[in-house]
Amino acid sequence: MNEKFLKKRIKISSIFVVIILSIYLFYPFYFGELADGGSEVWKAKLYTVVHWHKLEPEENQKEWEIFMWPHNEDY
Repeated sequence: MNEKFLKKRIKISSIFVVIILSIYLFYPFYFGELADGGSEVWKAKLYTVVHWHKLEPEENQKEWEIFMWPHNEDY
């Protein structure tokens, strides 16, 4: 095999690996609802998104909140 072909193959393989890792780490899945009145949770490996919907919301409560890794379980 020639050197040009190997470089091209390594480049394509590395792009493929980056795409697969990005999908694995960043794609959120619906996790369910919390017992606070229907807040919804979506989780990915590196973050958690919570759509707050409390029956009695707090004064400065955000509607959406993102928890990044390593604090993505702190909702």
